[in-house]
Amino acid sequence: MYTYHSLKELFDLADKAECSPGIIACRAEAEESEKSCEEVWNRMKKTIPVFRNAIRQGLSDTGKSASGLVGGDASRLYHGKMRFLSPICQRAASYALATAESNAARQQVPAAYFRLSLLQFPKKKTPVRKILQELSLRQVP
Repeated sequence: MYTYHSLKELFDLADKAECSPGIIACRAEAEESEKSCEEVWNRMKKTIPVFRNAIRQGLSDTGKSASGLVGGDASRLYHGKMRFLSPICQRAASYALATAESNAARQQVPAAYFRLSLLQFPKKKTPVRKILQELSLRQVP
């Protein structure tokens, strides 16, 4: 079983298996989704260019969205001088922000947010893991 809860655990698993962290992530996803590693890997190969394109668009677009609420922050973060973030952390944060800004500028709602809006929370306390499982099982209408 390929279970990890942090990057350190992921890299430790990769070191033990003498492979890349990407392979471990692929195996974990295959195990969880009950699909073959090849199916998961092919799906990953299709989605990575989408994310790269969103990052490029988000970093290059310094304008605001139609609502004026988002836009330009990813570029400022990426090109800015950071006092409290390492260069790798700065790049990761700016890439995440660029993806979000790219989606907002194209007026697309990320699927996770849409799915979250469809979730009906039970009245009694429910473990977060169960809620997340429920989210992943629901079909978006």
